[in-house]
Amino acid sequence: MTDDRLENEGEGIRIGIADSLAYPPHKEESVAEYSRDWYSGASRDPLGHGTEVYELLEHYVPGADFHFYRIIGGYSREKRLLSNLVEAIDTAASHGVDVLTISSGAVLSSRPHSVSAMETRDAIDRGLTIVSSIGNYLSNRVDSITFPAQVSRVIGVGGYEPLCTGTLTELEEPCDGSRYAPSPVALAPGQADRKVYCGYTEHTEGDCRTCMACTLSEQHWDGNVSTEGMPNKPNVYAPVVYPAVDDGQLRRRIGTSYAAPIVTAVIVRVLSALQDIRDPPAKELVEKISGTGNSLSGRSGVKPAATALLTALDPRGIDPFATH
Repeated sequence: MTDDRLENEGEGIRIGIADSLAYPPHKEESVAEYSRDWYSGASRDPLGHGTEVYELLEHYVPGADFHFYRIIGGYSREKRLLSNLVEAIDTAASHGVDVLTISSGAVLSSRPHSVSAMETRDAIDRGLTIVSSIGNYLSNRVDSITFPAQVSRVIGVGGYEPLCTGTLTELEEPCDGSRYAPSPVALAPGQADRKVYCGYTEHTEGDCRTCMACTLSEQHWDGNVSTEGMPNKPNVYAPVVYPAVDDGQLRRRIGTSYAAPIVTAVIVRVLSALQDIRDPPAKELVEKISGTGNSLSGRSGVKPAATALLTALDPRGIDPFATH
């Protein structure tokens, strides 16, 4: 059952995007009053990464007010990334941004007790909600949850894949609007039963080439970084495959970068529905987005459930006499 209040477009909510994008693709349409660019000499988006994040958010919550904080944009991205991230977080809080989405994390040597983490918590105390991808595993470079996703009151997002556990008798060609495609990543030994990525199109009985009943299994993406030592992270999971369109051709791009904006969009719709009622603090959002999520079908962890989250945050649905 869905809540009609969630049929909004994010109106009244300010979203900050800390990435490689300095302003939207159509600059004349809407340039946020509050934006910062730490690579002012670069083009609008030299990496293209921030544009993809923005397009995902614009698809789900086009009525929100977007603000842009360019933190990456050149070959020295890693060297300057941490300081740019901290500045963007502080600046977004000063600008009154409601939700800051980050899909490019930094590696810290002393997590989570670093000065950067302290400054992040300060921004959260000032009213900023932060949604951050946990990072993609890169051998010898990134192997654990990145900053700021590792900070306790930041909503850390991992990726999952909807995979078909059946054996297809006739594999459809990918990238032509079909339901199935080979898994976008190489599978580890013993995972042969997870070889087919499903496009999550609507299933009706009898139309699946695999079996009469849907056999989807929502699995952790193999490219997630390790969560060892951080049992409460990630807070939620979201789809990790982004069906980008280039030159009219569908090409699958993959990474936790594309999971974080989906979670951001869910939160923005919930906040938009609640804006005349209350403004929940980030700590409560972190707790309840995890506590109200739907379990992944194939592994541990949850994915956001907008209706349940809205119900949990709406004080009118809370029984003041309930015992816990």
